[in-house]
Amino acid sequence: MQSERVSLVQDTGQAPVAALRSTDSLELIALDSGRSMFKERGAYSEVSVSPNGRLFAQTASGVARIRSSDGGETLLQLQDASSIHWLSTWFIGVRRANNRHMHLLSLRTAEEAAIRTSSPSSTEVLLPSPDNSNRFNALNLLGMYQYEVTEQDGKLEAMLVTEKPSADRRFMAAGMWNGQLSADGSEWVTSDQSKLLRIDLRTLEVQENSFDPVSVRSATPTSTPEIFVVDLNMRSAAGWQSSRNGNYLFNASQGTLARVDGAATQRRVQYFAAINRLVHINHPTLWFSERLATGEPVPAAEVVAAMLDETNQQTLRQIDTEEQPNSQSTALSTDSPLAHLVRNAQVEGIGVYEAREKIAQPGQLRGTGRVLVNVRRSGRPVVLVLSSYESVQWNIKLEPGAKLAAVLVGGYYDSTVLGAGEARVMKIGRMSAHSQEGPDFLALQREVARWVGKPISLFQSGYYGSTYSVGGP
Repeated sequence: MQSERVSLVQDTGQAPVAALRSTDSLELIALDSGRSMFKERGAYSEVSVSPNGRLFAQTASGVARIRSSDGGETLLQLQDASSIHWLSTWFIGVRRANNRHMHLLSLRTAEEAAIRTSSPSSTEVLLPSPDNSNRFNALNLLGMYQYEVTEQDGKLEAMLVTEKPSADRRFMAAGMWNGQLSADGSEWVTSDQSKLLRIDLRTLEVQENSFDPVSVRSATPTSTPEIFVVDLNMRSAAGWQSSRNGNYLFNASQGTLARVDGAATQRRVQYFAAINRLVHINHPTLWFSERLATGEPVPAAEVVAAMLDETNQQTLRQIDTEEQPNSQSTALSTDSPLAHLVRNAQVEGIGVYEAREKIAQPGQLRGTGRVLVNVRRSGRPVVLVLSSYESVQWNIKLEPGAKLAAVLVGGYYDSTVLGAGEARVMKIGRMSAHSQEGPDFLALQREVARWVGKPISLFQSGYYGSTYSVGGP
């Protein structure tokens, strides 16, 4: 199937109908037969298809119209609306055009009801609840909510039955918009650009799968429960990307990754439960497949390790290239005091200009700040690089199971480290970088490579430092 510069509308329904939208036209196509059901020229801000595919909603200039998919007949027109969310066979969610708040509309009686939460943040996404046509879920930046909808004596009401705070605003900001329903409609599958995230739409529990330091740019369900298409991305601090980046089939129950073969490695993929197929998107062409050709599945940790090693080697090559001819090699010396500690370690760094929390020190012209660093449990030892311009008291908290091999401390002004336990703490001079841009960071990387034979693979930075976490699976 081909169409000029189109986007495939991402819908929460499981209708066997695809909506293709361009800048000036809309086309509805029956996925089971490829038949064009409706085509019209015009610019629309939002388009969505009902769960059974018989209706679609399109909004333009603050007016929403619910229309028949086969022919386009307008059945209902709503003023002051910017989007329609299909939640049940008998009610929908409507976003107001003027204040961005949501309300419900009964398709049986045309009665309305406001969607109220305990959060001041406006509702961003509405999702149907599986196995219960009278319930729906609402997500916003601060939490997740489930409602029971009733209609008695002509009055429509939405009663809050479950409320759970959002544990990570990054997820709610980045992931909730771009999710997809699982094959059975029980999960909202998405990514926060860091992890694979799955929201159970019955309980609102969130399950995470992390490949840190490799990021998950997108996540797509498949017809097989516990198997997902994940787009993995690993890049060095200088921006160089791993040749292993791209789509993988992730088996969550077995913890394995299988690289997608061929051109499909780099193509965007969506799943359509209604026809049990994946759709591949490579504008201006869309095509469907029942399964993806892949290599052999291997443990996810092995894939992550290979991607990390590749980017580390590239960073070392870049450092060696930019070194002066007479400078010291970046290879780890056999007589390095850290040689026996860092051989299998992962190197993580934190760089700040100064600490946000100041420690009062009467009589001193420059005040020391305090920064907290949590070291999480990890499979490999961690070498922690701490860098600041101003003097910092680095307070390290070791979680149970944490493996802190060594701490390298650099800064324009002298800093101290507390709580490192038995880890070796080494001063590496006046190395200060609070950004991955510019010569300061490259100089820090060169110095770290001299000490441990490998560069920093994950660097957290900012002008003001407060609390950070390193390590992890």
